[in-house]
Amino acid sequence: MFYEIKLKVDKENGKGEMKEVVEHFITDVGFFAEAEAKGVEHTMIAMCSQSHVQKL
Repeated sequence: MFYEIKLKVDKENGKGEMKEVVEHFITDVGFFAEAEAKGVEHTMIAMCSQSHVQKL
């Protein structure tokens, strides 16, 4: 089953200013818990403020 993971992260733009952006990932896993784990993994890597996992 496919799940969409949305992460809100702060990134620096070309002017050196921090801006909040939303990154999207699509993952193919068997269970929602696996999608949540992938979301947590991406969150830890990106050091973001919020994550949201949604069934597609």
